[in-house]
Formats: sequence, structure tokens, C-alpha cells
Amino acid sequence: MIFFDTCIWIELCSVKSPSTANEIRQTTEASALLKKCIEKGEKIVTCDEQLLEIISSVQKIRMREFNRNAKANGNAGCGSVKEYRRQKDFELTQALCKSVIQDVIHFSGESSGTCGYSIEEILAQIHLADINDCIYFEYCQRNDIEFYTFDKDITNLGTSSHIHVI
Repeated sequence: MIFFDTCIWIELCSVKSPSTANEIRQTTEASALLKKCIEKGEKIVTCDEQLLEIISSVQKIRMREFNRNAKANGNAGCGSVKEYRRQKDFELTQALCKSVIQDVIHFSGESSGTCGYSIEEILAQIHLADINDCIYFEYCQRNDIEFYTFDKDITNLGTSSHIHVI
């Protein structure tokens, strides 16, 4: 089984247009990884926590784009996602969130539910990596799942043959 970190899904689902050399590299590598997994018949998995993180990430990315466009047009932007949700543009963001989640579920079959983590374990590790990365690391370790990410911080949680930073 394979688990793609949220950053890989963001690249695969074209939530943002890659513009820097690193973004272009990541998009290319994410696409190649997905193609390889499909060709090998690998089972790709996700969980409810990840689907929620993806929605949150899409909202933040779209808000940054909204703010850039507002600034370019001499208008005020939004200081928070809560404020952004009141903008007409948010309807497009909500539709994009639904589309991205449908894409993730299409490639992963369905969500495997929750990751079943211990809050105490996560709190003990949040100085090493993002909360969600701590959750996904433990989930993949416990379930013998290969974890692919661009995020090098994941190696702060430990080494494992199941963890692949690309």
C-alpha cells in the first residue's frame, strides 16, 4: 500500500500552477510517481484526517491567490480564511475542494477512516514535524504502508524503509 503526503496530492490535483523550478520538479515527480503506482497496480490509501488537511490547504492556497489578485487590482485582500469565506470567490474554492477530494478518492478508492493515533504521542513529537505529518508517519508505520512526501521534516520522526522523501 502507498500513502501520498498532502503536498503530493496538491501537486497532482493542480491546485496551484507550478512556477518555480522546484514546483515544476515536484509536479513532474508527483505525476511520475502516480503513473508508476497505477502501472504496478499499487493500492493508494488516504484517511479522513488527510482529506480534511487537503481541504484546508486548498482554501489557504486559493486565499493567497485571491489576495495577490486583489493587491494587483489595488483592492484589499483577506486576513484570514474565515474572512475569505465571505467573498464571492469562495464559491469557486469550495467547488475546487470538492473536485480535489473526488480526485483523491478516485485514485485511492476511498478513505480508510481515521488514522487511530494517540494525542499524547502526537504532542510528544510536534517539535519535530507538523501535526499531520506525525499522524501520517505513525499511521504508515503501524499499517506497513509506504509513505511518499516532498517534506524532509518527516525524517525527524525517525528512519524507516517505508518513508520516501522525493
